[in-house]
Amino acid sequence: MSRLVIPLFIALLFLATPVSAVYYVNSGGFLYEVQYSVFSNGTNALIHAEVDNYGITCGMMENCWAEVYDVYDYLLFFDGSQLYLLNFTPALLSGLPPYAPKNVSSVYFKGITYVNGSWYVNVGVFAYSAEAQSGVNVDYVYRLKTKKFCVERVNASWSQLEKRVFKNEINGWRIEVPRNFFLVANASDTTWSPLLPLVVNWTQFPVYFTLKKGNLTRNVTLFYINTTNVINGFWFPNNVKIVNVTVCKTSANTSTSTAAETSTTPNKTITPPNTTKTPTNTKETKKGICGPGLISLLAVIPLILRRR
Repeated sequence: MSRLVIPLFIALLFLATPVSAVYYVNSGGFLYEVQYSVFSNGTNALIHAEVDNYGITCGMMENCWAEVYDVYDYLLFFDGSQLYLLNFTPALLSGLPPYAPKNVSSVYFKGITYVNGSWYVNVGVFAYSAEAQSGVNVDYVYRLKTKKFCVERVNASWSQLEKRVFKNEINGWRIEVPRNFFLVANASDTTWSPLLPLVVNWTQFPVYFTLKKGNLTRNVTLFYINTTNVINGFWFPNNVKIVNVTVCKTSANTSTSTAAETSTTPNKTITPPNTTKTPTNTKETKKGICGPGLISLLAVIPLILRRR
């Protein structure tokens, strides 16, 4: 994917008031790592997006380093015009084994494929009980029916499914996805980044992919990152619909219905409980001054954007 040029008018656009949000994550920090991929079968697509929130950890010898404190993992469905944020928690709760705590602490998407006209998703879940201080990890292989937003368990391991090479277009529109990147809101925080990060001082930074057909271009925005002085979380805009993914009804039950739109909090993947981090660590930031102005992109765009 060739390098994308971000026009000046887009930078000016995102100095405006933040858009309203259908779902907001108030997880601030000084450094975000953003990773996302678009998997298309030619007519629709699944988008896997992950946001890693970094904090600063210091050792006994007063040496400090950047470390992942929170991981947020999402799966979205795009039908060519509408984006849906998929909440798998209802389906996962109904399938937990009897010995597992009935509390889904984290969800993570380990694989996506499209075989013989069906989407398949490999989903991992960690169910944790704070009272018992114990938890269990469970993996599921699901067939995802996007028309009803429901799933069916597949009695096969993920390795047994045929892996398909995905298409780079949706209904004739070519897909272009910027490369994964690190993001800071303060130039002074770049020394803590594992790689050279993208430095911005917009009030809202868009995470998107691009569709192109001839001279036409469409940007499909997944979410925005709040980068006011420091990173102050991220949000999905109101035009993204949240849906509950449920277990598909069997043929014996004719009351099958689509999952209703809901404001249920989507899946969150948190730091595993065997870490020594405490919740207060997620609030730890490095303070600095970030004035008005545009962006410090020119030096780093070639390193973070490419053409697939």
